Amino acid sequence: MIRKILFSSIPIIFLFNLFIVSAESITNIELLDIKKNKIITIPKIQLEAKKIINSNGTPLVSFPRSPLDKKSEQFLFGTWKIDKLLGFNYIYNDASEYPKGQKVIGDEIVITKDLFSSEGIANYKSYQYSIENPQIHISTVYSNADAFLVYSKVNRKEGNLGLNPNDIIRYIIITNDKNYLYPFSFYIVNNERLILQLEATYFELKKISDK
Repeated sequence: MIRKILFSSIPIIFLFNLFIVSAESITNIELLDIKKNKIITIPKIQLEAKKIINSNGTPLVSFPRSPLDKKSEQFLFGTWKIDKLLGFNYIYNDASEYPKGQKVIGDEIVITKDLFSSEGIANYKSYQYSIENPQIHISTVYSNADAFLVYSKVNRKEGNLGLNPNDIIRYIIITNDKNYLYPFSFYIVNNERLILQLEATYFELKKISDK
């Protein structure tokens, strides 16, 4: 069965929340963007999408948009090295450079209260930012690994990004007054790991300095 959804400007990630409730009877979702006159098909919605809702109906994904707590700041702030490739989303673009990922292993990113800098990413000028006094907040909280992997559309055939079932993953947005740092996404795992998403590619970050 194919379910068609008509929309003009609602983000696809929000629509994903709307159609998971009827995932049992849907195999494909077609999203029609009126402005772009384009149909986007989301293939093969699986029953495991139910894993983002608890058996008692409580969502396992929340959107607090809250500031970092002190413990998270202590974990996050410092210099990070891009250590290894973890995996991909099951839908990816050319910029994700599947299956090897972008050439960023060994490059460094600085995240502090006063500065965000990705100028250490040498091979991609479009990834190079330097922002003073960045705004950092928690946008999304995933209460377990399944919720994150399903909601974020991670290709689990290639692994689960090293996540454990009961991990709590928080999506951290870093921005300034003008724009978000596209295509960067950062995920804090239990204040023990930091995962970077570039385009549709996921990397493990390793902290090399608290400064």
